[in-house]
Amino acid sequence: GASPRPLDLVALQARLAVLRAEQESLAQRLNERHPDRLRNQQQIAELEAAIDRVKATLVNGGTTRSIGPGFTTQTPIRVGGAVRAPTRTKNVAPEYPAIAQSSRVQGIVIVEATIDEQGRIAEARILRSIPLLDQAALDAEKQWEYTPTLLNGMPVPVIMTVTVNFTLDPAPGQ
Repeated sequence: GASPRPLDLVALQARLAVLRAEQESLAQRLNERHPDRLRNQQQIAELEAAIDRVKATLVNGGTTRSIGPGFTTQTPIRVGGAVRAPTRTKNVAPEYPAIAQSSRVQGIVIVEATIDEQGRIAEARILRSIPLLDQAALDAEKQWEYTPTLLNGMPVPVIMTVTVNFTLDPAPGQ
């Protein structure tokens, strides 16, 4: 992915400072039992969510398109640490290629998958290849669906590795 321009990070840090100042001002007014207390509580919650989104942007190297409502990431985030792997909700078994079966080829194909905000496979590439099985692994995986991955309550695209295991029944007499 593209590196963020330093100006983008400066702008995000400035926006974070503004949001924090607005949050403090609202919190003080809230403590004074201001007549618009409920509206202020809602604004504080919105500001806290916006601050979380800005922090996520800074932590992830400025990978977000915007910090407003409908915030989405432009660069997928690798699964690991605080970013949990999504759960597969739709599994399609790979079709074992006839030539691979007759040649008794078996093993594990490892695929790196990019899963979009809706939990669908956006991209897939082979990391560990078994040439006769690679296309079957990709064809099956592209049909898989996952729960969306959330970061600070917002769906984000993620990158993760997936293993597709091809095993044959033992040949007669083995």
